Amino acid sequence: MNTPSPFAGVRYLVDDVQEAIDFYTGHLGFTLRSHPAPAFADVTRGPLRLLLSGPASSGARVTPGGLGAGGNRIHPIGTGANTWSLSCS
Repeated sequence: MNTPSPFAGVRYLVDDVQEAIDFYTGHLGFTLRSHPAPAFADVTRGPLRLLLSGPASSGARVTPGGLGAGGNRIHPIGTGANTWSLSCS
């Protein structure tokens, strides 16, 4: 059985990942969790996890069916064989 994530995740498409990191950590009290530069960063504050997706990230790519960048993706968190992913159209 998977342990539930303590976070509610929200993806934000940003033009500049480093600028977004500086803003959220410097002004709003978020903590940098990961930063696979330059495409993506993951910041948290309390139970909120922001996925900051820059232009080079997979989250900024157009999804099948013409939904546009980041359109209606579900990002479940889990481990093991029961982990899945889904893009809605």
